[in-house]
Amino acid sequence: MGELGVLQADFARQLAPVAGFRNVLVHEYVAVDWSEVYDALHRLEDFERFARSVRRWLANRASPSEESGH
Repeated sequence: MGELGVLQADFARQLAPVAGFRNVLVHEYVAVDWSEVYDALHRLEDFERFARSVRRWLANRASPSEESGH
């Protein structure tokens, strides 16, 4: 997402390990370390920043006809 300009490059690098962590949680590749889950829940501002970045990127790519609802 950093390469596409959705996220700032430094922020994309910071979030990269989250994808692997998501795979562990969803697919149970290894035993879940609940202390890591707990720590991640205390960094929710990263996920809020991610959501804002994606919304901004999508809004900048909307065509005028999509914005007016046509």
